[in-house]
Amino acid sequence: RIEQINHLHYLPKAVDTALDQTFEDFEVIVVNDGSTDDTKQWLDARQHSKLRVIHQENKGPAGAINTGIQAAHGEYVTWMSADNYCANYFVEAFVAALDSNPDNSFAYSPYYVIDEEDKVHSIYFASVIALRELVTRTGHHRGNASFMYRKSVHAEGQKPAVR
Repeated sequence: RIEQINHLHYLPKAVDTALDQTFEDFEVIVVNDGSTDDTKQWLDARQHSKLRVIHQENKGPAGAINTGIQAAHGEYVTWMSADNYCANYFVEAFVAALDSNPDNSFAYSPYYVIDEEDKVHSIYFASVIALRELVTRTGHHRGNASFMYRKSVHAEGQKPAVR
């Protein structure tokens, strides 16, 4: 059994910041991975032209991420948890980084670690992150909360060019 975690108390801020972007051509896909709180009702009541909601039985974080990626229509993808939020220039900055060179497959940045009271606890800087650490379970997975990459790296047999 995969542990279910209900995060409705975080979700409104996460969704609001994901939708409040300076870049115009994007979609936000929220995968409700078997929540047992009022997440389904809150999401179903939420109306926004850029928001798509998918409800599924609990498959765990990897299952939810895979569902979202498979449903995505765009060239670039990222994901975030319900307890994350992003700056309004998040999409614009990463699209610019990826568009700057067609060989760029992955872009990432430092991010703030924020406590329960929205106070900055620390800033996470990673000098080198391999995309394969985010899309596979091989090696030591350090993770990152601020990244975007080309959806095409999920094509079978393709090796991403990380710069």
